[in-house]
Amino acid sequence: MAIDSYTTDYTPPYWCELQPMELWNSNLKTDYRAWDTAARTANVGNSVRIFANAVTTQDVIGWVGKTDDVCRRVVLRDPSVLRELQLAILAGGGPA
Repeated sequence: MAIDSYTTDYTPPYWCELQPMELWNSNLKTDYRAWDTAARTANVGNSVRIFANAVTTQDVIGWVGKTDDVCRRVVLRDPSVLRELQLAILAGGGPA
């Protein structure tokens, strides 16, 4: 659908590379697993706040940049990106 020279391209809803929040969640889980078990389970909300406060502007720029790059490659029909998507769909799900 085109509006004022913009085009909307629909993408798979659960392709994590297209959702910066999923990249944030991935980093949170990786970081969280490295913490001391007793400390992280004592107050999960506090642990998430500690992680969120440690996120830098550069982290966010990187996540959004990665998403932007993958979206551009999908729109440009980059065979390497589309091949990954096609294989995942054939296997019965979204991209890994």
